[in-house]
Amino acid sequence: MGYAGKVLKGVPETELVPPSGVVAVNINPATGLRELDGHSKTTEYFYQESLPPVGEDGAFARDGSRPPEEVKNQIF
Repeated sequence: MGYAGKVLKGVPETELVPPSGVVAVNINPATGLRELDGHSKTTEYFYQESLPPVGEDGAFARDGSRPPEEVKNQIF
């Protein structure tokens, strides 16, 4: 950060625009499912055709038959 701060001093910040077909959606960080109500402050980017499903209250994983720790361990 020290180096970047010196090198970029005076350079205006610009917002990056996602490429065509990529959309930003709010997700529940615990489940990875979309949240439409806007409660989540976690934003991820997906291809439009590959959006995760919308979560339901109480949903803890995409595969409800497996405990959340097992799903988490497979992801990370």
